[in-house]
Amino acid sequence: MNVKARVALKNFRPAVVGAPRTGFTLLINIISRLLPFTGHVVDRRSHVIRAFADLAGNHISNTIVEAVRASGLGNDLVYNPNFRDVAGGPRWVPPEQPEVACFRKYLGIRGHGDFTLITRHPRALFESEDIPHTHSHPAFWVSDPAASGLTAFASQRNPVGTLYSSCFSINALTSEYLQHFVAPEHDNDGLREHLALYKLTDLRFFAGLVAPLKNYLEEFLEVRERYRYVMRWEDLITSPVRTIIEVGSAMGLNVDEKLAADTWNDMSWRNLTGWHKHNFRRGHGIVGGWRRYLTNEHLALMRDMGLDRLSRELGYGSIPDLETSDYTAYQRRVAGMLARGEIYRDYPDSLLFEFAFNKSNLDSSAFPYQRYEWKQHTRVERSSMDREDILNSIWSAAEVAVGHFNQAMSELLALPFELAAPPMEMFEAFVQRNSKIIDRPASDAVALLQRAWQGQVAVPRLLGSIGAHNMVQFGSVFYGLPQSLGPIDLMKTDPSALPGVIKTASYDALRAALSTAAVLH
Repeated sequence: MNVKARVALKNFRPAVVGAPRTGFTLLINIISRLLPFTGHVVDRRSHVIRAFADLAGNHISNTIVEAVRASGLGNDLVYNPNFRDVAGGPRWVPPEQPEVACFRKYLGIRGHGDFTLITRHPRALFESEDIPHTHSHPAFWVSDPAASGLTAFASQRNPVGTLYSSCFSINALTSEYLQHFVAPEHDNDGLREHLALYKLTDLRFFAGLVAPLKNYLEEFLEVRERYRYVMRWEDLITSPVRTIIEVGSAMGLNVDEKLAADTWNDMSWRNLTGWHKHNFRRGHGIVGGWRRYLTNEHLALMRDMGLDRLSRELGYGSIPDLETSDYTAYQRRVAGMLARGEIYRDYPDSLLFEFAFNKSNLDSSAFPYQRYEWKQHTRVERSSMDREDILNSIWSAAEVAVGHFNQAMSELLALPFELAAPPMEMFEAFVQRNSKIIDRPASDAVALLQRAWQGQVAVPRLLGSIGAHNMVQFGSVFYGLPQSLGPIDLMKTDPSALPGVIKTASYDALRAALSTAAVLH
């Protein structure tokens, strides 16, 4: 394997922007896997913010869980672990308030509905990640002076394919419900096709998917040339090695074909979103796959709403009509219902349907959600809850918890980061003042913050998988962690003594050891 710096990119810090379902997560993962080979350096402030988020990040989600339990509905809470992370969920920086970042959480209560909760934090939380990423405001990330230190990458996809994928995608809220309350034998592609029947036969819903995509693309096309690299989803699917080499080149690296091929083999057709187990559709992700599911009514609606011009400007040509004689049985069913003005609603599991309806990339203004204004730190964006008292109790608890977190983070950001070795008393006082939200013994918390200040706290980075092992870099150590061990928090646990763990000093050594282990088994 040969990978080396082609161009010295001083303090290389990537950011990824892309609409949902455009290869956004794939691009983030490619950059993440190549990042160890660049000159990427985590600054002191980011190290400390990450350590603080590790110490106090569960305070908000734990408070929400306790509020639900207090209402007697703890067993009915649907709350994906991805959203329990303080920085989890779709995130963005509002251009009108660029000093903060917003994070959207989805929560459901079986039998009572669901809602989206937005939490607002100092922007530094968003930018402390190795790869800040967002679905929103593509112009902002190449024009905001505070983002000038970031190298911007973007993903794009044929708008028709993007909308088709959105109709069949399953959100993390629904994924959590499926994992806990639906028998595994019913969790299959047939379920996705069944759920998509409503989305394809209610043209109000389909138009609600078109509108935000159109708005995003109009803004993106104005600034597309200012991005370091724009990855087309179709190019990655059809020519993954060449595309990954191009991404590496934009990162200042010479990536050889072997590393590019290994990178694609490690990440293709796999879940890349942690506890959200339904982010990819097994057996699909095929260029032109929409031709077997969308109908001419959907294509006409896209043209009517202005996507045809945008499709051409993106390089995909005009949005065509299909030959109705070539329709699949699924398309004929959808087309027949559209012709009769019939919206599919035959869902035995109404809870599953309701949770699947809620999407981040949906303009829901045509639907009867309850909407609320901002409190100081949080907002319930939209809600279908039938018990406003329960909603308000959860929201009020979250508002207080986010306020506590933000106050502590503001104190943290005011610390003298220019000092090479700050006095221990500074950390002790900080931990004591914020002991209610820190879930570690005070001595452990102080020690973690000190190590972070000195740059001695590494952040685990998933590099891929071989056989039944995940490859994880943690500081200067490369681990092969058996997937059978489940999630391991390397910030708290030394995995060296766990069964089946392989520990090496380099990426190449780890690959060789895991390849040998895979052959032996």
